[in-house]
Amino acid sequence: MAVTSPQHEVTEILGRVLRALGTRDYDLELILQDCYLACVLLRWDADRDWFYRERAGYSPGVDVPTYRRAAGKLVWLMPDAGQELALEVPC
Repeated sequence: MAVTSPQHEVTEILGRVLRALGTRDYDLELILQDCYLACVLLRWDADRDWFYRERAGYSPGVDVPTYRRAAGKLVWLMPDAGQELALEVPC
């Protein structure tokens, strides 16, 4: 098996990502994983961490980006009790 450089591997990975994004039913989790791997190979630590958090979730104590926050109302309907329990979620 031939030894390839990290840059060559990244080129192949990103080509795969672009091809996947050109389809209707791409797997976003796999795309995030491939981008994470490309960042590892290039030693792009900040970008690597972003892709990791986007795929695996944000840990407690880590600031969640504003685009990940959603305001709204969470409602549980309890048909047997005829009641509704609502929780307001501010952004």
